[in-house]
This record gives sequence, C-alpha cells and structure tokens, in this order.
Amino acid sequence: MATSEAKNRTAFWIFFGFFQILGIFSIVIFVVWECFFNKGFAWDDRNRQFAIHPLVMVLSMVVLYGQGSLTYRVVTCMNRSKVKILHLVIMGIALVLAVFGVVTVFIYHHHMNYGDMYTLHSWCGMMTVASFALQFFLGMGILLFKGVDGNLKRSYLSLHRYGSLAILAMVGASVVSGVIDDIYLCMSNKSYRDLKLHAVVLNVMGLTSLIAVLNLMYLLYRDDWKRNASNRSGSPEGDVPAQETRPRAPSNDDNFPPPPDYPPPPKETTSLLRNQ
Repeated sequence: MATSEAKNRTAFWIFFGFFQILGIFSIVIFVVWECFFNKGFAWDDRNRQFAIHPLVMVLSMVVLYGQGSLTYRVVTCMNRSKVKILHLVIMGIALVLAVFGVVTVFIYHHHMNYGDMYTLHSWCGMMTVASFALQFFLGMGILLFKGVDGNLKRSYLSLHRYGSLAILAMVGASVVSGVIDDIYLCMSNKSYRDLKLHAVVLNVMGLTSLIAVLNLMYLLYRDDWKRNASNRSGSPEGDVPAQETRPRAPSNDDNFPPPPDYPPPPKETTSLLRNQ
C-alpha cells in the first residue's frame, strides 16, 4: 500500500513539474520575443503597451491561477485554515493582474481609436475574467467564513470545483483565439508565411499555454491526488467540515423490547384445530 501511494504521489509531482515548466517557458519565450525582436514593453499607448496585455494574462490566468488551484494538493504540511488563506491570496493576486491586463488593452484601444469587444477573443476573455471574479468572491464569502451553514458550503463546493475546470476551459479558448487575433491584425497586406518568426513565436506560446492548461485540468481531475485524510481533517479538500451526526433522542418505545417474531403455525395444525 505504501509503495502504491508513493508511486501515485511521484506521478503527481511529475505532472506538476511539467505544468511549471510549460508555464515558465510560455512566459520566457514571449518576454524574449518582445524584448529582442519587438521593442519591449512600455506604457506608451502604443504596441509596447499592448504587449503587456498577453504577458499579464498568461501570467495571471495560466501560471498564478494554476498555482492557486493546486495549493490544497501541493501544500500538505500546513493545516487547512492556513492553506485556505494561501489559496485566497494567490487567487486574489491572479485576479488583480487579470483585471489590470483587461484595463491595459482597453486603454490601448482608446488611444488607437480601435473598437472594443468585437472579436470572439474579447468575448471569451471578458467572460473568463468575469467568471473568475464571480467565483473568487462567492468562494470567499461562502467557504472562508465559519459562520456560514455547513450544508450551504457542501452544496457550493461541488459548484466551486466545477467552476475551476470551466474557467480553465475558457482560458484555453481565450489563449488560442488571442493568438489568432494577434496574427490576423499583424498581417495587414502580408500573407501568413511572410510573418515567419513572429507567427511561429506566437503559435509556440499559444500551444505551450494550451498544453499547460490541459495539464492543469488533469491535475485537478484526479481525485486520488487530493490531500490525505489526515491532512483534510475529514473534509473534502480541507474546505468544508464533515457533517456531524447527532445521537437520536430516546423515546418511550425504547423502554420496552420488541415482541418476539413467532413463526406462523403450520397449515396442518390449523386444520386439525378447526376440526375439533
């Protein structure tokens, strides 16, 4: 049994390490591309400001969101109250960065006289950030405070877990549609193959981010990679206390034993008694 658990935990750390590598690689390749081939980052209301948007969104909605989602499965040396606070802090930072990334692109569109919210990417991205904000505040209000009814916590927890996977699916759609939008806007009168390195770098970053999201979804999907029962204190993922069972109050019937269950007399005996 111990050997099986050790192998299972080793498999978890392999997938977790793969997610870290993919997330860091997607950030590094984009930063190197922007700094060495595309004039870098700056708050100048021009293309260098727009470059902040994809960088911040990948950092917040892929890397940090993944770290926050996995806190209960990675941090097993702390009790559930401290892990819950750590989960909240990481998710809060990710949400602030995501909102900043959205505001950045709106300011850029305003100065460039571009339209807003007219592409599928903008719709997916806005829905993703709005869903993330809704889940963050609902989770903080229902799961964080001890005064909330335990039945409500248990009912909301399943929705909270599903919401994490749904948000990750929307993140994947936003990343892919964002890469397509960026390449399309950069084409102008050029053909796709004329973009060469630019298109290749964006495709690699988008594909790497997508694989990281899929890997993260698998890490969250595996129920056998949750916290151990000793760390959870009898609660699922350390969020909700176990349901209490109260002893039944004694009644008057408890003072009298139930009557014995005698078998019915045989039919032959019954017929003989009737003939007498």
